[in-house]
Amino acid sequence: MDSGGRTVYGRSHDTAAAVAGDAVSRDRRLLVAIAAFAAGLTLLGSASAEQAKYGGTLTVGLTQGAPDSLDPWLHTTISSSEIDSTMFEGMYTNDKQSNVVPQLADSMPTISADKLTYTIELRRGILFNDGTPFNAEAVATNYQRYIALSTGGATATAVASVAATGPYTVVFHLKQRFSPFLRLLEVPIESPAQVQKLESNFGTDPVGVGPFMYDSQVAGVSATVVKSPDYYNKNAVHFDKIVYVVAANYPAATADLEAGDIQAVDSLDPPNVPSVQATKGLAVIQSPSNIIRWILINLANANGAGKPPGKVNTPLAQSPMLRQAFEEAIDRNAIAKLLAPVAQPGCTLVPPTSAYYDPMKCTPYDPAAAKKLVAAAGIPNPTVHLLESSSTVANLIAQVVQSEEQAVGINVVIDTVSTAARDAAILAGNFDAVILTDNLGIDPGINLLDGFGTGNGSTGFSSPQLDLIVANWLKSTSAQSQETLLHAADEILANARPAIVLYYQNTALAYNTELAGVQASDGLFYHLDFAYYKS
Repeated sequence: MDSGGRTVYGRSHDTAAAVAGDAVSRDRRLLVAIAAFAAGLTLLGSASAEQAKYGGTLTVGLTQGAPDSLDPWLHTTISSSEIDSTMFEGMYTNDKQSNVVPQLADSMPTISADKLTYTIELRRGILFNDGTPFNAEAVATNYQRYIALSTGGATATAVASVAATGPYTVVFHLKQRFSPFLRLLEVPIESPAQVQKLESNFGTDPVGVGPFMYDSQVAGVSATVVKSPDYYNKNAVHFDKIVYVVAANYPAATADLEAGDIQAVDSLDPPNVPSVQATKGLAVIQSPSNIIRWILINLANANGAGKPPGKVNTPLAQSPMLRQAFEEAIDRNAIAKLLAPVAQPGCTLVPPTSAYYDPMKCTPYDPAAAKKLVAAAGIPNPTVHLLESSSTVANLIAQVVQSEEQAVGINVVIDTVSTAARDAAILAGNFDAVILTDNLGIDPGINLLDGFGTGNGSTGFSSPQLDLIVANWLKSTSAQSQETLLHAADEILANARPAIVLYYQNTALAYNTELAGVQASDGLFYHLDFAYYKS
């Protein structure tokens, strides 16, 4: 992880957190938002009176950049997701094992035999934090807005209608089978009354069903939420207030934590993990996540990301053999060792934290074979411009790759730019290869569609076979068939090499040991809003 940014298939925002952009669909943005802040919003229950005290302010350092909109349907940053997780809940959520479980729904949906109708019974007696009722009409209104916002996305294509058929019964009719649909039922539910009042400005004063409610925000500096008097399980909530403070960088966040100015920080820079672990009064949690570090290769992004592919005349784009040599020259284990303990070497799109993980054998590190491939490729003195943001970890990886490639006859020029300049270059297709950190969504089919479907993503990759695999995945409801489809997709990507995965990333989170009930899941704090100060 680095201050240069978490991205999604070549998209990011300043300092760390983009989960969406012009080249990816709104559907995937919601899936990533779910992965980011709904990974386990099931209530933990109240801490015992002997262990916990009520009251107090929790101050959390945000290292993933400044939050943007606090509308969970429109925000694009991990920081916004962290804040929104305290204010919103959905009909369903993920438990710590990423299983879908009811939250505001009373039970799992009843699904028709043809998989086209989902009937959901809701919990009763719940209020939004503006005092208006949570009911079937509110849910239907929310999803009608979501579908309208997702024009052209997979959900808009799949959903025929959503309606309240009773005070607490919602029915979705699909046009076709859509395997990620259950995950889309996890999206946070907003107060229709507040949406109607503020419309596109909802994110400036958001209202949901959550343990906390919006108080204030200083753009680029902080955001504050306060305990909700309307929350249905408010006895499980101990803090009076949570203040999220944007950190200038990782060292600044670490220093503030050690000084006691903040009580928790949402991630640490890998080099700082040992020192924080050794600091009395501080604790570190390492949490697996959906984050990967990889190198994207511009194969056909000649017209701009998300536009029809065109011809790119770089050595890597011209020669599959040279791309193979480029990968064989990279020692994933050595890179992961440098970044221990947060990096786990790997090469497939889906991290081992996912139930969809495909333990496919990686292209081996073989510099001798790579050197022969470079000669056989027939491109004299091949040069690759490797784009990276101005961050410690990305620059370290770039230097390692540069040295390894030089050993096999590939000249790598490191182009270090700001995050904004990097993103602009990716969108315009002005790059050979780029080092990125990506926080992937929950569903591999959506990831494949948005990252590598024809006309999508930042590499310009196009494969009719992959497009067919993705289309079949989105219709499949069989775990066995999805496993087969994902393996076929992995093989296509492994052979074409539009991207080279380097490692899967754990997140190191830290907090003051005066806190209790602190857990982590999916690379973020798990239910930090239900933690408490020890009495």
